Amino acid sequence: MKFLTTFCLLALTSFPAVVMAAEEVIWSGPGRLERGDTIEAQNGNCRLRMNGDGNVVVQRRLRALDDKFDRWAVSWDTGIMKREGSFVMELALDGNLEVYDEEGMDVSVVWTTNMVPDANAQYDIVMDSVCRLKIQKDGVDVWANILIPPFSAGQVLQKGEMFRMTRDMEKIPSMIPHDFKFHYTLVLQHDCNLVQFLGTDRADRSKKVWSPNVSLKQVPFDDCYLYLDPKGRVALYEGVFNHTTTQDEIRPNEYWSTPTDWIDAAVHGEEALESYEIVLQPNGTIFDWRCCNQLPLLAP
Repeated sequence: MKFLTTFCLLALTSFPAVVMAAEEVIWSGPGRLERGDTIEAQNGNCRLRMNGDGNVVVQRRLRALDDKFDRWAVSWDTGIMKREGSFVMELALDGNLEVYDEEGMDVSVVWTTNMVPDANAQYDIVMDSVCRLKIQKDGVDVWANILIPPFSAGQVLQKGEMFRMTRDMEKIPSMIPHDFKFHYTLVLQHDCNLVQFLGTDRADRSKKVWSPNVSLKQVPFDDCYLYLDPKGRVALYEGVFNHTTTQDEIRPNEYWSTPTDWIDAAVHGEEALESYEIVLQPNGTIFDWRCCNQLPLLAP
């Protein structure tokens, strides 16, 4: 009954009161967002804001089905929380979205999307219908704060980013809309712990499903990332993801990885799978491996 109560709360806070566009360009070409600035999108249901402490947040408007409940909730943030500084967010010419501290003589980068730079393209910041923040390069997605399937070998989840899967319900209680779907989200938190939870993002985060429980005391560094290698091994690493490191090279500063028996369970017979993807399981088994994109995946 406890789970049903949590589930009903998700149903009441996840449905927008108005129809929103699939995607909306909120920022085109080089530009900047300064402290206190806000960009609204999707008929006022999503917004990108830089707070006074330098933290950049995406907020999502939550409404009940009867439209009597209305509040803003943070769905994602950069994790910057400094009381002093002169902060700006810029979309650089090379396509990276970055937050700078311009205090004093030195200008320092305090957060970045960390993409491979390419100054010979057109970049746009896009907000989709569920308030996912994306960067598009010549109209093609190249970064998102919340990733969606497939999450394949060679992909990375950087600190603060999320990976979300959507699944149909097997048994639908009578009080729940029949088109309701379960959302399972994996987040690499700002303390570098990995957590899977029930919900679409931080705005409606509910039941914790799984975590390796790597605490902040165990991980006292500034940056981290998750990486799925070609052999199906998932690991967490200290530091900034290096795009120049090949898939077969050993990455330094590992602080957690999937147990060997998890990978063994993904092997069909004596032959290793040709390709691997991360699949979030409702029963708390966070990783499942499937071959060759033969997955019944659903769009968000």
